[in-house]
Amino acid sequence: MIALMLLIGLLIYIGLAALLTFLIRRRFTASRAKSIATIVTVLAFILIPTADEFAGKWYFDSLCGKEAGAKTSKSIEGVEGMINPSFPLSELEKMGYRFHEFQFIGKFYRSGRDSSGKEIEREIQQPSSRYAVKRGPWQKVRLGVSKYEELIVDVQTNETLGRYATFSYGGGWVADVLRSFGLTGGITCQLPPNTQREFYLNTLKPSKVSSSGK
Repeated sequence: MIALMLLIGLLIYIGLAALLTFLIRRRFTASRAKSIATIVTVLAFILIPTADEFAGKWYFDSLCGKEAGAKTSKSIEGVEGMINPSFPLSELEKMGYRFHEFQFIGKFYRSGRDSSGKEIEREIQQPSSRYAVKRGPWQKVRLGVSKYEELIVDVQTNETLGRYATFSYGGGWVADVLRSFGLTGGITCQLPPNTQREFYLNTLKPSKVSSSGK
């Protein structure tokens, strides 16, 4: 049904474009003028549904090249854990960290391992880690481009130690129409593998990185 509706819409658009091209073309008598009018009209109908697509893609590529990736302004040595990381405990352990802390429904929790090696999660009064990862949801920028960002901050001084950012592009208004029918799609910045992982390790250097995390 969706494909049929899209096909009908496309045929109507092509028919309208052909009709207007014909009406505009007949207003001219010279063959050169007719040719120019035809080309300009056809190009206009091509650009109407795709102009924002080209502009959005150019803007997305520019942001990926200039702003995406990880930047560390200050590295901290000997960090054992942090607050609100993106990675689960198992991945953090591979990187050399021992625990992470987080807040849930107004309470603080710490996830780590006991003396037997079993993963445990317990409620705590306040986080003990000095460093936190601050991140938010994907936020729309403009032209169909959205941004995701993580900041590693010193909670005592509120100093930003590092920044990780990436962008996504979902297409122009045509893509929005397709998504309204349940179709999905989009692209994100092609960053080097493990960019986010290296962002953590370069900013908050653990005391010892496990062999499985090298």
